[in-house]
Amino acid sequence: MNAEERLRWLGAQIVAGELRITRQLEVIRHWRQLGQDTARLEQLLHDMERLLHRWRQHRQGHLARLARAEAAGASTSDTSAVAARH
Repeated sequence: MNAEERLRWLGAQIVAGELRITRQLEVIRHWRQLGQDTARLEQLLHDMERLLHRWRQHRQGHLARLARAEAAGASTSDTSAVAARH
């Protein structure tokens, strides 16, 4: 997987995580309206948020490595274009 594909994949993971969190919030809201206990649902939400944060950190680390490689003059295919777009 080249740098651009890796960033695209990481971006897709982040978007998917955001969508799962949005859905989980809807589920929690629904169960609250029914008067149900949502503690386990909220714990799952917390876990999802923590995982999303880790995906974002991973992506930032990848971008930082690309920037360092570019600064060092490494010949990574389209490194500057990829970093500029992300």
